[in-house]
Amino acid sequence: MVLKTISDELGGDDKDFATQIHEELKVKFLSHIEDGKLGEEVRITKSTADLTSMEFTEYIENVKMFVLDKFGIIIPEAKES
Repeated sequence: MVLKTISDELGGDDKDFATQIHEELKVKFLSHIEDGKLGEEVRITKSTADLTSMEFTEYIENVKMFVLDKFGIIIPEAKES
C-alpha cells in the first residue's frame, strides 16, 4: 500500500515505476558503506524481506516521513483486519 500510494501520487502508472521507487527508498534508508574485500568502499543495501518486524516498522515510518516532507504525500495507516 505504501509503494502504491507513493507511485500513484508521483504519477507512476506501471510496476517498473513502483519497483524503481522501492529500490531508491531501500538505498536511502537501508544501505551503508563498508570496506569491501577488494579494498574499495562498497554500498551494502539490506533487503526489506530480511528486516525484523521492528526494523520494517521503522523503515516504513522513515519512508512516510520522507515522502511527506519531500512531496507532501500522506500515506494512510494500514487497516486492521
